[in-house]
Amino acid sequence: MVFNQNDRGGKYRIWVIDPDVMSAETRSIPTLDLRSAGANPFAGQASLCYSVPSDGAVDLSIYDVAGRRVRELVRNNVSAGQHPVIWDGRDDNGSSVATGIYLARLRHGKDELKLKLVRTQ
Repeated sequence: MVFNQNDRGGKYRIWVIDPDVMSAETRSIPTLDLRSAGANPFAGQASLCYSVPSDGAVDLSIYDVAGRRVRELVRNNVSAGQHPVIWDGRDDNGSSVATGIYLARLRHGKDELKLKLVRTQ
């Protein structure tokens, strides 16, 4: 399936990269990314996956809809690449949070991404 971001028809260019011809460094360009790696809405725990384009400081935290930080998941220097994270549906004090909408916010350098998470019971 091929699509573009504006959902309109148009011309598309598809590149097929032969791994035997290109080195691993040029096969893909790492980008900042944050996504759900499991069910969303979720009941017990949320599986997340984030990737960063370069080594450096990362802050991945969960916020409620009022903007209050609920849980700090990652606050560390990490290497470039993909990293899995599990949020167990608890706040920083270890208490289970209520059902509702939460935002996962990933910061790396000056860049930031947010992902909406929906917790059910």
